[in-house]
Amino acid sequence: MPLSSILHEQPHLIQASAGFLMAAGLLLSLPKLRGTTMVAPCLWALFSTLAISVGVVVMGQAVTDPANAPLWQSTLRYVTACTSFLPMMAVLGAKRPQDGPWQWIVLSLGVVLALPALQANLLPAGPRLELFAAWKIFLVGLMCLGLLNWLPTKFWPACCCFTAGQLALSWEFLADTPASWATIGSGLMLVAIVIAHVISGRAQTAYRPESRTPILNHHPEGDAAQDRLPQANRRWLDFRDCYGSFWSLRLLQRVNQTAEICQWPVRLQWWGFEGVASGDAHPLLPEHLTQIHRTLDTLLRRFL
Repeated sequence: MPLSSILHEQPHLIQASAGFLMAAGLLLSLPKLRGTTMVAPCLWALFSTLAISVGVVVMGQAVTDPANAPLWQSTLRYVTACTSFLPMMAVLGAKRPQDGPWQWIVLSLGVVLALPALQANLLPAGPRLELFAAWKIFLVGLMCLGLLNWLPTKFWPACCCFTAGQLALSWEFLADTPASWATIGSGLMLVAIVIAHVISGRAQTAYRPESRTPILNHHPEGDAAQDRLPQANRRWLDFRDCYGSFWSLRLLQRVNQTAEICQWPVRLQWWGFEGVASGDAHPLLPEHLTQIHRTLDTLLRRFL
C-alpha cells in the first residue's frame, strides 16, 4: 500500500508509531535522571505515552469516526486522556523522603479519574461517556495546575503544547460533543515531548555576570566571588526549570531566609541571585559563596 494511502486511510498507525518512538525516547532519558526524584514522574509519563499510543491502535477507525463508536471506545479515550495528568501529580510529591509513598497518591488519582468510565460501562446511560460539571471543572483544574507549574520556566513552549494536547484529548468530554480531537491531542502531546527534549538538550544559557542591582562596596575578594556567582545561578535555574514553580518558590523562600540570617549581600530572585539594594550592603566574599552552595546542597539533596 502506498505511503500516501496509509497517511490518508490509517493516520492512527502513523500517530501510534510516533508515540512509541517518543516512549522509547523517555525510556532512554531514564539513566540521565538516575539519582533524582524525577524518575517516578518520567515513568508516569512513559506509562501515559504508551497508554495513549496503545489506545490509538485499539480504537483504530473509531478515532476518525467517533460518532459511530461503541461506548467502550469512548471510555477508553477518556481513560487514556486522564493518564496525562499523572506525571504532573508525581512532580508535586517529588521530594525525599515522601516521593516513594507519594506514588500511591498518584495511583489513587488515576483510579478516581477512571471512576466515570467504570460507571458508564456498568450503568450505561447513552452511546458515549458524559461527565458531570464537577468532573469537568476538576479536569480543567488539573490542566491549569500543570500549566502554572512550568509556564514561568524555559520549558514554557512544551508546557503550552502539552496543555493544549490535554485539552484536545478531553474536549469531547468537556464540551459534550461526539467530535473527537483525540488524534490532534495526542499529536500535540508528542510534539511537546519533542520540544522538551530539544530544549533540555541545548546548553543552559549562562546567567549574565552583571547583576540588576550591583553589589556595593567592592572588594578584591568580593569581585572574585561575584565572578563565581553564575555557578550558583545555573544550579538554581536548572532546578527551577526541571521541577517547576511550585517547588522552586518553596526553595527560593528557604534560601532567602538563610540569606537574611547570614546577612548575605545577595538575595535569590526568580532569575537568579541579585545584589541587595542597600547603601550598607557588604561585598560578596568567598565565605558567602561557600554558604550559598552549602545551602543549595542541603536543599537540593532532597531532589537531586
